[in-house]
Amino acid sequence: MDANNNPADGCEYRCTPDGPDACDGKDNDCNGLVDDKDPGLAFPANFCSQVGECGKGPGGSTHAGWETSATFPVCTVPTGSPAVTAPAWICNYPATVQLTAPNQIVGLETWCDGLDNDCDGIVDDSYASVLGKPCTDPGSTAVGACQRTAISKCQADKTLPAACDFTSSPPAATPTDEICDGIDNDCDGLVDESWDNPAGLTQCGGHDCLGVRDDIVHVSASGAPGGGYYIYKYEASRVDATAATPGASAARACSRAENGSGGAVLPWRSVTWNQADAACRAAGLRLCKAVRAGGVATSDEWGFACEFGQTCSSSYCPYACTYSAAACNGLDMNLGAATACGPLSGCATVGDLDTASSSDQLFDMSGNLAEWTDDRATSWIPAELPPGLAPRRRSTPRAEGLSTASSMAWRVTSRTPSLPHLLVSGHRLPAPAPPPERRL
Repeated sequence: MDANNNPADGCEYRCTPDGPDACDGKDNDCNGLVDDKDPGLAFPANFCSQVGECGKGPGGSTHAGWETSATFPVCTVPTGSPAVTAPAWICNYPATVQLTAPNQIVGLETWCDGLDNDCDGIVDDSYASVLGKPCTDPGSTAVGACQRTAISKCQADKTLPAACDFTSSPPAATPTDEICDGIDNDCDGLVDESWDNPAGLTQCGGHDCLGVRDDIVHVSASGAPGGGYYIYKYEASRVDATAATPGASAARACSRAENGSGGAVLPWRSVTWNQADAACRAAGLRLCKAVRAGGVATSDEWGFACEFGQTCSSSYCPYACTYSAAACNGLDMNLGAATACGPLSGCATVGDLDTASSSDQLFDMSGNLAEWTDDRATSWIPAELPPGLAPRRRSTPRAEGLSTASSMAWRVTSRTPSLPHLLVSGHRLPAPAPPPERRL
């Protein structure tokens, strides 16, 4: 092979063609050009990944098939190789690609930098399940609301694992009395407990932390079943209920007009008797009790509270003796769905259930949702209602317009006011009511 067509200057060398020029440091086609100096050099196809950081190379290739690719193969000796090493095709990946060797992308990236370093389409694979999620201080022993929370983020050093970033997190909360919200407000490891903390535990604002105070009414009027009981002022709601959704938690039942954020709450609807019973027991209460003889109610806590104070001869409504289509939330008003607690002032009882109190009205005893009682039967049974539902209006043909079998609610009662540390349980027995003031 005469490299410059001058046989007299010694630039000749023996060359045996063995095919198109390849990336191997040899003049394979004997044209005097080696590797990338030969415009006929055959570039490999589908050689370099274009996914994630792998697709962020310098671009600018003029070789067929790679003109539009950000990363492309380059015929070169790998960096750090001995001088006698033959060249090879090396993808010009940027430094953000995590490699174990030239062209060898790590199987699972270990860097945490917000980038897809292993080019598999997933950013920060090893930490994807925690990044951006709430996290807590691993060095803290605090629990509940007192446990400081932050967001898990990558650290400045990408080789370090993701960690909680408290930079913009508020300081940890201090213990407060329990409210029915699904949060351990008093930071004692218990959520929505009904009993007060005994002396010696962490205090709330200088006093022993109080348990949940559901909004209840003491039914102590003359003739009250069992001589008196406590009943939820509002229909039972879930701990995570809002004005827009009834929530999803089945931890326990609550009686309140507002949630922990000050917003109205929807009642707990579409519930079975077993679910209602379990939620009541979790709150330290029980369903309203009814006693029957020959199918006739002889004692009925729900019914007594609903009709007390009325002097009607028939067709009792909690708000009057005469039915009013506009008094409560029902099909007569074309609402067709439960509304937040106490939306209509006319849908409340009028009897003085507790002679020692002036704030003893019960809300939504008519309209909104039908309610379970402990014996799974109605207080007074109009033919239009399915068994197990306490009717919203007694013995009236319009009852079915105010409740549906698919939208059941309930109230719970207790024979005794709650006592600190009192733990009693049992089917159809007086249950430990939450600290004074609660109802289902």
